[in-house]
Amino acid sequence: MADYPGLRPVCFHSPYEAAVWAVIGHRIRMTQAATIKARLAEQHGQRVQVAGRTLRAFPTPLAPRAITRVLA
Repeated sequence: MADYPGLRPVCFHSPYEAAVWAVIGHRIRMTQAATIKARLAEQHGQRVQVAGRTLRAFPTPLAPRAITRVLA
C-alpha cells in the first residue's frame, strides 16, 4: 500500500466472486469490468433489501449456467 497511496485492496464477498472478477477484468479497463459485473448482478442476481432499498446481489455460481447470451 505504501507503493500505491490512495488505493486499497479489493474486497470480495467470496472466492467465487473474486475469480469471476479476475476473468471479467482480464485485459480490459476496470470501469468496463465493473459495468459487466453490475449487469450480471442486475440481470441474474437475487434481490435483497438493504436499509429500505432493493439491491441485487452478485449471482450464485449456478446462475451463469443459465446464461445463453451476453446482453450489451
